[in-house]
Amino acid sequence: MPFWRNVTPTSAGSPSSPKDARAAWVGALRPRTLPLAIAPTVLAGGLAMYAGRFDLGVFALIVLTATALQILSNFANDLGDGLKGTDDEKRLGPTRAVSAGLISVAQMKRAVAVTAGLASLLGVGLLVVSYQLLGLVGLGSFVALGLGAVAAAMGYTLGKRPLGYAGLGDFFVLLFFGWVGVGGSYVLLTGEFSWQILAPATGIGLLAAGVLNINNLRDQEGDRRHGKRTMAVRLGDRGTRQYHLILIGAGSYFLITTPFRWGAAGHWFVWVPALLVIVALRQAFEVVKTEELRRLNPSLGKLAMLTAVWGIALGAAMGAAAYA
Repeated sequence: MPFWRNVTPTSAGSPSSPKDARAAWVGALRPRTLPLAIAPTVLAGGLAMYAGRFDLGVFALIVLTATALQILSNFANDLGDGLKGTDDEKRLGPTRAVSAGLISVAQMKRAVAVTAGLASLLGVGLLVVSYQLLGLVGLGSFVALGLGAVAAAMGYTLGKRPLGYAGLGDFFVLLFFGWVGVGGSYVLLTGEFSWQILAPATGIGLLAAGVLNINNLRDQEGDRRHGKRTMAVRLGDRGTRQYHLILIGAGSYFLITTPFRWGAAGHWFVWVPALLVIVALRQAFEVVKTEELRRLNPSLGKLAMLTAVWGIALGAAMGAAAYA
């Protein structure tokens, strides 16, 4: 039976119809996280366009690869936390498919394997079409980055020493949503590295880390019970809220100053995305003031959407500046 079908109950929580099965798989996909994965590539695309180098075919492959890696991470996260019992009945966040018995462990393992294979194939295709720009050394570097991205996506909650349980999730979000997501995409599109790319890459990466931080702040009690040493568990409730303000404040600063760093400050429309800092800071203070952890669920979704919108809007503005 294909991994996406689950019409025969395997536990008390298993779906009993194809419609229920599809709903379970859509939930496991976590669609709200996908724009967050696409935003860094759109931002890089706009910056590459501003630099005078842009290839639509390469850009499309980058978007598809990033999306596949995000889905892989979501499936692996659901599987890993389900196997470790972290997503138990006391969980404050959305229901997870494996822990609730909506998708069996065997089915999710197959889904992880298939998605990892798809992400790898897309990555190979991306490197093939980018080879002339990258050269042999660049190709080798991106092969290593690609393997690292797949390993990190699967290793966040899977394995004997998962990254998320060691409190390394924030760093790897900054690395792959920021430095690799924006910086790597820029190099693939232009064939060259620019130190200027680090500011927007760090900005979008810090906001993405803020999304994870809200998740960890909400789940801190359950994570502590199950030995998941996230930054929220390490810093404590008050420290995590202060840390959140630092993530959002620093991330906003790097994104706001990007037009200056790229010499695009003379175009008025590149400053329109900067208005989102008002929303970002308002949301950040809402997180700090929210005492009931369950009420952080809407804040998580809001910041994820804000991060995606900011990255896409800034990328579009910088791309438009290339033709202004």
